[in-house]
Amino acid sequence: MPTETITVAGIWPPKEGRRTGSLKTTTGDWFDVWPDKIPQFSKGGTYVIEYTTKESNGRVYKTVKAIVGAPGGSGQVQGGAAPRGGSYTRQDDPAVAERIYCCGIVNAAAAALASKGLLTAEALVQITNAARLAWRRTFGAGDLKTTAIPTPADEPPPHDEDPFAGR
Repeated sequence: MPTETITVAGIWPPKEGRRTGSLKTTTGDWFDVWPDKIPQFSKGGTYVIEYTTKESNGRVYKTVKAIVGAPGGSGQVQGGAAPRGGSYTRQDDPAVAERIYCCGIVNAAAAALASKGLLTAEALVQITNAARLAWRRTFGAGDLKTTAIPTPADEPPPHDEDPFAGR
């Protein structure tokens, strides 16, 4: 079965009365694509595909049979969706994952405080630091039993003498 490296310029679902959709490459070639394979492609993605050919009325029709990998044999698709059942896995950046986690917590807490008229810059700082600590203690590398709650260096530790005493 022939293979070809393609970069997808466009993808179209089957038109009424047709069983296959269409895929156009950046070089202008067209391929028929079965509906179950369409979600495996994305515009701009580069794929190594297997396809069949059929001649009809003097024209050669190509039909995608499978995605077999990416250019260079890495097994990963570049810039597009992964072939289903393939070896491609997405690796999340830990910093991005922490940011997403913290944003969710901060957004929910800020909305709750704002609804009560209690939202301040200091409250946001405290919520953000608490969310980051929770991340480190759960999904991060920290140990729940040994991780101390960080205290800013310019503030006295909790339960110290009253800083306002004698004023």
